[in-house]
Amino acid sequence: MLTTKTYHYCLLLMLLFHVACLSSSEDEIKNQYGLMMVPHYYNPRVYDCKMLPGKPLIDGKINREEWDDINWSESFVSMVDAESPGSSYTTKFKLAYADDSLFFCAEVHDDHIWSTKDLCESYFFEDNFLELAIDCNNDEFDYLTIKFNAQGNCCAEYCNVKSSEPQSKFSLIQDNQVRCAVHINGTLNNPEDSDKFWSVEAAIPLNLKLNEIHLLRPSSIWKINVCRTRWTSTVVSGIYKKMINSQTGKKYPGEEWVWSPMAGYPVNMVELWGECHFGSDDMTYALKQQINHQREIKWELRNVYYAQHIHFNKHKRYAKKVAGLKDIGFDLSALIYKPDIKSSKKGFTIEIKDPQTHKQWRIDDEGRISSE
Repeated sequence: MLTTKTYHYCLLLMLLFHVACLSSSEDEIKNQYGLMMVPHYYNPRVYDCKMLPGKPLIDGKINREEWDDINWSESFVSMVDAESPGSSYTTKFKLAYADDSLFFCAEVHDDHIWSTKDLCESYFFEDNFLELAIDCNNDEFDYLTIKFNAQGNCCAEYCNVKSSEPQSKFSLIQDNQVRCAVHINGTLNNPEDSDKFWSVEAAIPLNLKLNEIHLLRPSSIWKINVCRTRWTSTVVSGIYKKMINSQTGKKYPGEEWVWSPMAGYPVNMVELWGECHFGSDDMTYALKQQINHQREIKWELRNVYYAQHIHFNKHKRYAKKVAGLKDIGFDLSALIYKPDIKSSKKGFTIEIKDPQTHKQWRIDDEGRISSE
């Protein structure tokens, strides 16, 4: 398992590689804070999660009457480039809640539906799957992922961004925590015909727990993303196999599509996920403006955090003041607020006091955001 500092160093290497692949023009790759190895700000996709009038029958079939009042999400886009032509294999989902449960359904189109691995017993990248990722407390640090495949497996992982491995992995069906069912419009693992799509429905309790850890917490806003992984396949002796690239001798990488664009950055960068809003019909204009304001504060904290780790990578120490970040290209004139750095040899925290609400926002050296 990676240490925190090793993880951040590896993340910076990935970001640098990403930047080199995107463009050779320095003007194009700097973000608004003058940083060359981090994302540009964008308005996240927002899904309005509504209350279901009744609880749906969990049979994998997305019944029109049960789900008709709930909007479909936008179609997924390439995780590498959201502006590239979309996949011909449409993926979309719905989220809703009723009483003490979150309800999720999705429609995953494919002309050849195959799945051979148990997600809970194998490394998940060995199979085609759909993944619902939830950061319910908006700390952009620890989060829950729930993975589904066409066999009807439903596996959860409790993760945090400082580690490349999940903190825990467990089956939600065997533990009777989640009700889940899959319907296939076609046939599973049959290369002799052409399929249309597979659909999944799940009822997830809002009091879902792992040991004593509450994996989901009621809140008006969650950060979420939904990701689909699909492997390019061929048929060998009547069985689907991952296709081998004849030039490299290796398997083609899995294609990845996401609901909220990631611009090619790692999917565990929670700060780039979209948002799920509960009770959005009751949100006033003032509240929506306040949400935008909070996004702005969190993004400024996040960029000072990025800059601190770039500074550490260059100087082997953290900057004690924001002005000390200037030598790594940080544009001080882009700051809207007045971030305050408290650093030591072991780490740092960055704070911004919201001038409107007087709430204190904070990010630590691991990337965890909090407020009080």
